[in-house]
Amino acid sequence: MVKIQRAPTPERFVYFHPAFPEHSARLDPLRNFNRSSEVASRIATVIPGESASDPFKAFGQKSLDNIVQGLFALEQRPTLMKLRRSLEGGPGVLVANALERYGDQVLEPGWRNRAGLKGKDTESRAAALVRFYRESLQASHPNLDLEGLISMFEHDRAHFGKMVASLLPIMNMLTSGTLGPLLSPDPSDVDDKRPITDSARIIHNAQVAYLGLDSLSDGLVGNAIGSILLADLASVAGDRYNYGVDNRPVNIFIDEAAEVINDPCIQLLNKGRGAKFRLFIATQTFADFSARTGSEAKARQILGNVNNLIALRVMDAENPGLYHRQPAENPAEIHHAHPGRLTHSANPAVFSGNIGERLMEEEGDLFAPQLLGQLPICITSSSCRRAHRQGSTAGVALAPAQGNRPQPGQAEGSTVRKKDALEAWRSRHVRESRILAVLEIDWPGTQAVCRNAIDYVAQHVKDP
Repeated sequence: MVKIQRAPTPERFVYFHPAFPEHSARLDPLRNFNRSSEVASRIATVIPGESASDPFKAFGQKSLDNIVQGLFALEQRPTLMKLRRSLEGGPGVLVANALERYGDQVLEPGWRNRAGLKGKDTESRAAALVRFYRESLQASHPNLDLEGLISMFEHDRAHFGKMVASLLPIMNMLTSGTLGPLLSPDPSDVDDKRPITDSARIIHNAQVAYLGLDSLSDGLVGNAIGSILLADLASVAGDRYNYGVDNRPVNIFIDEAAEVINDPCIQLLNKGRGAKFRLFIATQTFADFSARTGSEAKARQILGNVNNLIALRVMDAENPGLYHRQPAENPAEIHHAHPGRLTHSANPAVFSGNIGERLMEEEGDLFAPQLLGQLPICITSSSCRRAHRQGSTAGVALAPAQGNRPQPGQAEGSTVRKKDALEAWRSRHVRESRILAVLEIDWPGTQAVCRNAIDYVAQHVKDP
């Protein structure tokens, strides 16, 4: 972070991390939406449930949507803090304020006297306004959005508390302590000097955002934050796809993706290219996706929406083929040599030999999936090459070593492999190559001696 601050344009860097709230920007994950239902469905992604049709999850999403409609009636932007306040304290205040505002819009002045609101507390005033709406407004000026909020207000309070029991803990964790101002920023708070931003603003300003989740310290809260942010990005992608002009590409890198993967993220993988979103997800094993989504079919859907797959060391022995995308088997020439030797026991000096050869073509994998588990733990390209020299199976180096620049026409990051001089010589001298094959049987090391000889000649004897 210090290096970023010393950069020529440090204002292009956005930093967010729950463990360092004093250095973090304030991020509003509910800022971007096209329809009010998106806000409720965004939070519903983090509500625990046995399935997508879980009744508790559906009831929680419906309750959130009713509260959002009430906030819109008051021309207020929804935040996590406002939603939690209406869920815990009840929607009485919101119902009273929304109905009073609606009455001012559709009725003549003085209607409050007919509603009988004087001298009543908040709950009594809300009940009186609900009664007045049903008797005097519903027939002539119905409002379906407010009627959903009214039905929520009239719902049995004890039963309502049981139905949102799985939603309230998530809302409490996302709004408690330092997370409250971080995820529900208040622009009117002049004492808080931390910048306020959101996903759409970051993309519009071409900024670089580092969003840490601190999942190691608190996995539940970290997962919830990541899931809501991904849902917000999906909404931004939809807006860019529908209304964007000259959209610039957006690169999104998600490390430990299995911690935050959800349906909006899968939608981004599937349709994000239309909004010029490019996603890079990293995880440990396929089982992480299965455990997160609760379905192996859902986990396969994630891999199926990824265009390119780079597999390093894979210890998932049950499903090695998932990381091995081979569209068709590759033909390979198999050369079998059958040398033989016969000596006479009576006269050892008399011997005979023979050699037989057979050339076949077989179909097989270019790279066996089982070898993925034998790859070394490669942190740098030099460690990959060192593991290869020690006899381990090695893959492509991730970056060229210092002083080993790619040759002209070679892609950056690929490995320059030295051509085997002996193999090149044997390809041009078929008969001598067969003799070497026979000699190698009786005198192991013959090929190594020949290889060293060819290298020596290449270094010390100039070409004519």
